[in-house]
Amino acid sequence: MRLISSLPALALGLAAVLSSCGKHSEKSTPTSDNPSDNVRLRFNLKPGSKFSYDAQSVQAIEAGGQNIKQDITMVSSFAVKSAADSATKLDVSYDRVAMKMDAGSQQMTYDSRDPSTKGSPLALMGGLVGKHFTVGVTEAGRVTSVQGVSELVNSLVDPANPNAVAMRTQLSQTLNDKAIKSMMEQSFNIYPNHAVQPGDTWTKVTSVTMGPMTMSATSTYKLNSISDGVAHIGVSSKLDGQGAVSLAGTQTGTMDVDVATGLLADSQLKQTLTGTPAMKIATTIHIKGTKE
Repeated sequence: MRLISSLPALALGLAAVLSSCGKHSEKSTPTSDNPSDNVRLRFNLKPGSKFSYDAQSVQAIEAGGQNIKQDITMVSSFAVKSAADSATKLDVSYDRVAMKMDAGSQQMTYDSRDPSTKGSPLALMGGLVGKHFTVGVTEAGRVTSVQGVSELVNSLVDPANPNAVAMRTQLSQTLNDKAIKSMMEQSFNIYPNHAVQPGDTWTKVTSVTMGPMTMSATSTYKLNSISDGVAHIGVSSKLDGQGAVSLAGTQTGTMDVDVATGLLADSQLKQTLTGTPAMKIATTIHIKGTKE
């Protein structure tokens, strides 16, 4: 089946959308002792609040003499169910999944909002739409729990399909508790551990294992400015991947964070990775957040 052979490349694109994750450490470097402009950036939403994230990834992969281009859009909704001292419980669902893949002799397109694409091999991923799972997020942005992901993956594959076992195995390498945690923490685990003001920087070291590869990132954040209740943050990361292939590269970009709620209002990132065997991956990621 063509989809099975396409899943590894598709997983790389999903990994870009789901990146920045896993085990964590942090160090912060205040640049000023003047507390007058200090702000506390943290996840701070009350029960009943709702918001959504629209994540778009555009990726070009050169590997083994093959060029692959793929675009992935995932729109997700969040509802705050409860908030305690330890963590805020969020109900998460996917509203839209859209994908385009061009591998030269093989082109595929799918959009859960376009009925004309329901016959695409990528339509399997449309099974995510309308499915729910829950996550726990601390004030500091750490994702402490993920529930319901395995049930979500199982629901994507028809057990009568002769390739069901292989498809479920490959999907679970990308869509699992750790990967979903990674996606959540790309948007949430961005806060410093103390109040900051323009010019302050903080660093986080993160890692995640996805199938046969472990990807780590050392990211430095800098609060560039604050305007109209929004913190404008610069991001610079060193990336390293080890496993079936070795990858190394950088990520740069910006994040706009709502000071009152800690929500990611807008994020634009660029990743460049090279690896062995000969491989080059260039990715742009745009995440747009909206509070309802």
